[in-house]
Amino acid sequence: MHTLAYPRIRRRYPYTDEDVRVFCDGLREAASLVPTPADIPAVVRDPNDDMVLATARAADATYLITRDLDLLSLQSYEGITIITPEAFMAVLREHGGLHP
Repeated sequence: MHTLAYPRIRRRYPYTDEDVRVFCDGLREAASLVPTPADIPAVVRDPNDDMVLATARAADATYLITRDLDLLSLQSYEGITIITPEAFMAVLREHGGLHP
């Protein structure tokens, strides 16, 4: 939620505080919490990205949706497809929604 409040993000996307609250509430309802992985292998140059990969693996994620170029350069990691939000939206349109 804090990221959505960054001024540069707010300038780019005109949404209200209420929009942010509703979005975050929806995420909380749909999300599954995953404990911090004990094993965080060094995969990409940014240790924060390694944490993202380890968490996606721990969650048995099918997709990792990101704009991070280091992560996108991998294209996939241990069976997890790494794509942009736009590419993921195309997948959803093609398949008529998200089906695990």
